[in-house]
Amino acid sequence: MHILNIMLGKGHGGLEQVAIDYHLAFESRGHKVTTVVPPNSWAKTILLSFTSNIIDFKNAGEWDPIAAYKLSKIIKREKPDAIICHGNRAIRICLKGSNGSAPIIAVAHNYKNKKFDKCDAIFCITKQLVERMHSFGIPEEKIFHIPNMVAFAEAPNRPTLRTPPVIGAFGRFVDKKGFGVYIRALAILKNEGIKCNAILGGDGPNKEKLRSEIKQANLTNDITMIGWITDKDAFFKSIDVFVLPSKHEAFGIVLIEAMNEEVPCISTRSEGPIEILTDKMDGLLTPIDDAEALANAIKLLLSDYSLCTQFGEAGRETVRTKFTMSVVSKLLESSTTKLLPQFYNAN
Repeated sequence: MHILNIMLGKGHGGLEQVAIDYHLAFESRGHKVTTVVPPNSWAKTILLSFTSNIIDFKNAGEWDPIAAYKLSKIIKREKPDAIICHGNRAIRICLKGSNGSAPIIAVAHNYKNKKFDKCDAIFCITKQLVERMHSFGIPEEKIFHIPNMVAFAEAPNRPTLRTPPVIGAFGRFVDKKGFGVYIRALAILKNEGIKCNAILGGDGPNKEKLRSEIKQANLTNDITMIGWITDKDAFFKSIDVFVLPSKHEAFGIVLIEAMNEEVPCISTRSEGPIEILTDKMDGLLTPIDDAEALANAIKLLLSDYSLCTQFGEAGRETVRTKFTMSVVSKLLESSTTKLLPQFYNAN
């Protein structure tokens, strides 16, 4: 198959990472992949490290009529067997520019779903999103559950708990990521006399707000803000416990990345993580926006190194069986192969 993989985001987040992973996954199964991305984007920089099958695509937004025309020329030239779109902008432009020449597959990355009913198939990253698509009246044969993925890491050599232990979290600094809850939980631990250091990686519009909250909680010497993380392996090696405090998390790629490195994990019971972690089996789940519960979960892990080891090993096994590229790439291939005859027989 030849896959045209379209992602028009310019950020440094899950949307971009998944588009990169789709390119790698289809290539690993022996298929040709051409990825369409904005010039000078972070995604393009990463793609260039392993492929030259990239097309630069400038656009002024999803309502850009010139963009639709330009994309129609690309589709006509590339003659893909299937077109995979990441994000609402890519979907809208592709629906205008494809002329029905190949099936359009929308990847449901989150709950902001527009025009999905107009696509030929939908790849949903969670079972909850599968049910959401059903609720829109989209036929079952068009909906596929395809979780996000990571490349399975070599067996990590995890250190024993540091003294004091190091807690880590990172992501985009926006309200839904719940980093204020993370700060309040760490303040509770400090007030109880539990010594630990913390790292907060990331960037975003709430950066100064979070810095102020850290200062108000008297944690300036306890939490280090390290900016956006470019070397995730080094980050995971530098921490003893990973925390995902999100109020809303459609999936949580960072969670499976941490589990992949055998880091014991704590997450809130947000949308994606409850389909990844099994509470008290391969990690801990806490209520959303509950700093006290989060503090108690951290305290439990810091008091029991054997539990850290247990959750770390079990988490990595969860990733190996459900979320590795070798597993998910087969799902991508079989799902795409299944829908192609449906499309071409109908057209």
